[in-house]
Order: sequence, then C-alpha cells, then structure tokens
Amino acid sequence: MRSSPVRSVDEEKYSWGFPLWHAASYAEYEMAEILIAAGADVNAMIYASGPPMERAYAARDEKMKALLRQHGAFTSVETIGFNRDVEAAREVIEGRAPAYTDRTETTPMEQLLGTAACGGDPEIVGMCLPHIDRAPTDPWW
Repeated sequence: MRSSPVRSVDEEKYSWGFPLWHAASYAEYEMAEILIAAGADVNAMIYASGPPMERAYAARDEKMKALLRQHGAFTSVETIGFNRDVEAAREVIEGRAPAYTDRTETTPMEQLLGTAACGGDPEIVGMCLPHIDRAPTDPWW
C-alpha cells in the first residue's frame, strides 16, 4: 500500500492503511482478512487516528483484536492501560509483545503504569511497579 506525507505539521508524517483501519472500525472481519491477505500492514498508522488495532479497542471488538494480533498487530501501552487490558499488559511486561509508545519523556513501562492508573486498573499498576526505576523522592511520582 502506498503512503503519502501529511504536510500541515511541523515535521513530515506518513499515513497509510485506511481500508484496514475502516474494516477494523466496523467489524468487517472478512474484509480485514482479504486486505491482510493482499498485503495490508496491520500496524499501518492513519495520521491522528492510529492503527487498526486502536479502532478494534475503541469498538471493544475482541474478535477483531484477535484477528489483528494473529497477523502481528500490536498497540501502544497507552491504549492497553486506558482500556484495562490485563492480558496485553502482561504480554508487554513479560516481553512477549512490543512496549510501544510515542512518548519520549517517560519509558514505556512508566506510560503503562500512568495510563493503567488513569484507567483505574490496580492489577496492571501492581504489575508495573516492580519495573519502575525511580527514587521514591523523584517528583515524577
């Protein structure tokens, strides 16, 4: 699939993959399978809208999430934390899934902790805490 630059931002951003993003948004499983078989990138980023997996999370579509994961899709630690996805958090913490974040001011584990706390999931917060390397007096807390 072809990508094109988005030019009205400070730096050039690339955006591609709208057909699969749309299929993931509307529970179009057969269409998603066809697109993936044709080479669609399951992690393609739609500028300012995220990849297909973000849409499956937004729709609370477990079947689409499983389909996309089966083909190598992953999502950000922020999405995992905000959506209180304990199993996905466990996979990230255990190194079985990528710890992806766009943030640069904190580590992916710190992002997962913060978003899980905002999302209200004490289990994920508890899983993250042993992996945070900050002094108790650090103002970050």
